[in-house]
Amino acid sequence: MRVASIARSVHATSAFRALLRPARQTHSRGLFWRNGASVWWGQRQQQLQQRAGTRALHCSSEAEATKDVWSRLKSRSLVLVEGTDAVKFLQGMTTNDFVKLAEPPHGRSMAGAFLNNQGRILYDFIATLAAPDKIYLDVCASQSQDLQKLLKKFKLRAKVTIQDVSDQLDLVAALGPDVGQWFVSTTASAGDVAKDGTLIMQDPRLIDLGVRAIVPKGSGIPEEWQKGGWGEVPEEAFDVYRVCRGVGQGPIELSSGAGMPLECNLELFSGVAFNKGCYVGQELT
Repeated sequence: MRVASIARSVHATSAFRALLRPARQTHSRGLFWRNGASVWWGQRQQQLQQRAGTRALHCSSEAEATKDVWSRLKSRSLVLVEGTDAVKFLQGMTTNDFVKLAEPPHGRSMAGAFLNNQGRILYDFIATLAAPDKIYLDVCASQSQDLQKLLKKFKLRAKVTIQDVSDQLDLVAALGPDVGQWFVSTTASAGDVAKDGTLIMQDPRLIDLGVRAIVPKGSGIPEEWQKGGWGEVPEEAFDVYRVCRGVGQGPIELSSGAGMPLECNLELFSGVAFNKGCYVGQELT
């Protein structure tokens, strides 16, 4: 099981232990320090399902952030869709409503997916509106090239350009007890741009997943994170934290080409709009 393999690969690092701890004393060793992690997780999932129904996985909270931390998300790529038809173009191809991307409560970011004709997930993403005609798609790095081919295939006469800008920009993420307050205070005064010009957004899938920021390639983290003493942790720690909250992403966890949006709980994390117009694969969503 992927959760167990991730846990085994990172549980020994001090940074990981500093970030995550079991949420309840009754599970003092928790998911991350048991050799039988996959078996234990299966038992815990069954308990959650019995308590709150068959879709209780998204309520799981077996790990808590004990300090403010950040990580550079090297497994993710940024695909830029830019042009006067950017919103209209993506609106007809994805599960979410891009027309509402700039409206509350989305806050310039939203989750979603591209589907095939059979309604199966091909590529999941987090979209960030940088300007009315400029949208970043945060996607799994291993799927970036295939996604660009798909977009260019359907581009036709749409006034958009499509390119991977991961060689110019990095994606970083932060979570912790003070991250939410920092985000609210920062965006209240300067919108979605930090004092140093960094584009920031709340993770639209779940408030527990903190914030993300798009920064120039190789640059440091936002100035406020440095001043606050936020520590860096491995990206794998963020993955375990995310999985413990039932939020799947990428071709393995979402079974690219086989998994359906509702099977993967995409609608529970604001990734599906049921009142928008037609899009590829909508009939089975």
